[in-house]
Amino acid sequence: MIGSIRGNFYLAESKPKPMRRFLGNVHWGDKLIDILVVVLGITIAFGLNNWRENRQNAKLEQRYLKNLKEDLVKDTLQMVNIKRDLRGTSFAVACIKRISPEIENADSVAIYLDDVFSLNYFIFFPEDYTYETLQQSGDISIIQSDSIRQVLSQLYDNYEFMRLLYEYALNTLSDEISPYVDNLSARTSQVEDPTMYQSTHFDNLVNEYGRQLAGVEFLVESSLEKHRILQHLITKELNK
Repeated sequence: MIGSIRGNFYLAESKPKPMRRFLGNVHWGDKLIDILVVVLGITIAFGLNNWRENRQNAKLEQRYLKNLKEDLVKDTLQMVNIKRDLRGTSFAVACIKRISPEIENADSVAIYLDDVFSLNYFIFFPEDYTYETLQQSGDISIIQSDSIRQVLSQLYDNYEFMRLLYEYALNTLSDEISPYVDNLSARTSQVEDPTMYQSTHFDNLVNEYGRQLAGVEFLVESSLEKHRILQHLITKELNK
């Protein structure tokens, strides 16, 4: 009995198990080649997809840069005209500050104030469609140059500060200084009350308005400088 059991045990041990038999029949060289082919195919597919995406982004970047450059040219033309009007207004304000203390200069002060009103409407409307599209779509990351992105951001910050300061200056002019302009008679072209321009309040208003104009002029100059920098950087990128 014991001998029979022992014989059966040795017989079971001598039989090859199914898993060993399966593994023994696998051609590992062929399987390894199949795996390598699959991995290589996936890698090539990802590479082609990235190449295609990079190529599309490069074309889109070129289009954005060209549009930005065109926008800058238009903005520069506007800025140059605003700069000219600002200088004319600042000159009139400087003349008022110089001659207003003398009562006999009242008519001249009123005329310069009228000039200030006529020259004051230097409103700037930036060509911002391309920039806003870049920001809202998230395509700003397509612009590869860190310098271009940085200067663009600074430029549009300038535009916003300039708009706010100009609105402040315009409010000062329309709300505070306009009564002094109304002192000039449209019929006789002479002032009705020459003493209006001798007050400390008038001097303070003119000085405040002059400072506001100087702030706007500084931002215009700063923006024009950024226009020049951006056009240089964009041209450099387009010529790569």
